[in-house]
Amino acid sequence: MLTGCRAARNQLLNDVMRDYGYLEHMGMGVPRKIVKGMIEHNGTEPTFVEDEESVLVTLFSSRAQNEANAEESS
Repeated sequence: MLTGCRAARNQLLNDVMRDYGYLEHMGMGVPRKIVKGMIEHNGTEPTFVEDEESVLVTLFSSRAQNEANAEESS
């Protein structure tokens, strides 16, 4: 997910987002927009948990919250 994925998981959603101008280059939104934007915003990187049917994205409000979450999962 962090390196980008060029294959659409949901082609209909892909087509709608492209029609409305929300999609620039397929597969590059996570590394170029989400991760980069969060680092610029507050110095944190989001976490991604994927399975075959869903993706859970956690956006942290601060670096301290991100570090506390990392300690809890250890």
